[in-house]
Amino acid sequence: MRLSRQKTSKLPLQLLGNLTTEQFFNEYWQKKPLLIRNAIDDFESLITADELAGLSLEDQVQARIIIEKDGDSPWQVLYSPLDESVFSEMPETHWTLLVSDVEKHLPEFTRITDQFRFIPDWRIDDLMISYAPEGGSVGPHIDQYDVFLLQAHGQRRWQIGSNPVLDEDYIDGLEIRVLKEFIHDHDWILNPGDMLYLPPRIAHHGVALNDCMTYSVGFRANSHNELVSSFTEHLLSHSDNHQRYNAIDFQQHPGEITAETLQQLKKILLSNLQIDNNHIENWFGQFITEQKFELETFPEHVFSDSSQLISYLSTAQLINKHPAIRFAFINHPTNASLFINGKQYSVTTAFAELICDQRQIDSQQLTVTALTESEKTLLLDCFNQGYLY
Repeated sequence: MRLSRQKTSKLPLQLLGNLTTEQFFNEYWQKKPLLIRNAIDDFESLITADELAGLSLEDQVQARIIIEKDGDSPWQVLYSPLDESVFSEMPETHWTLLVSDVEKHLPEFTRITDQFRFIPDWRIDDLMISYAPEGGSVGPHIDQYDVFLLQAHGQRRWQIGSNPVLDEDYIDGLEIRVLKEFIHDHDWILNPGDMLYLPPRIAHHGVALNDCMTYSVGFRANSHNELVSSFTEHLLSHSDNHQRYNAIDFQQHPGEITAETLQQLKKILLSNLQIDNNHIENWFGQFITEQKFELETFPEHVFSDSSQLISYLSTAQLINKHPAIRFAFINHPTNASLFINGKQYSVTTAFAELICDQRQIDSQQLTVTALTESEKTLLLDCFNQGYLY
């Protein structure tokens, strides 16, 4: 199995079926499905079914089991925290274990997500791994995000529609969303190393043909409603809550809302909205780097001050970023806004690029790039909170 970090390039990528990233984005991204045979040579799963089951039992891990039949009800769902005894009670066929955010709990799985760094890091949602014996499935359904489905073990049969499903119609009374009607145009069997790309809202149905494991790399595709709602909350948190509307107009009709009143309201609303580039940048950087669930991090070392940390870095070799912590930056003419786990910092562009671009950072390079006291203090906080280790 040969894994290598992918870069945005005009060179063909095996991961994309020898398409260039430019061809992929122009022809397939959020447009139509793509089947890629042998996306990764000699691929072998980095985790066994038993190890995945063990991971699903741990605290803070989000997992679920979907039993299509032979459960207490059709399409029964069991949610984490799961007990070890549940696996001894599973039927022989037609069930699926799904574990979300695997790369945030097991850092070695960033080897998988790093294959997709031709897409911005801040777009990635998570790596979900599913295990299923023969017949295991979650039913025909649609997702609201872009996803790459990498076959890791065994075989899975995928039936895929070609056009986005705009009017969703699900079977009533189920805990999961299974489409009532499913029409497919493609019927493919995937072997280890094969991969599917699916845009949002494309109906698909995957069924395990034998003991089967699939890696799902999902990318955020926030709805406009989510973006507007989050940005509105951001504006409200920065508005002045002490001022009150107190304008009184002398008017002939007591029930009339006058043009003067509406003009005063317009002035109040516009002064509080203040939609400018700074507001949008600050909000989006914080929004896109926030954890979708609170995952506790633990420091490897605790340093009393930045000088002690710099001394340590002079003897260390590689510094890692915690896979659950999101890093992003916005470049400006004289500096950069760096966003870490939903918080904003002003740093030099060189510092922001180094800490965001590299999965593993050379410690010597880090010491010569973190020149300002604020950057050294930021590093100290990151190490003491377990964001860097």
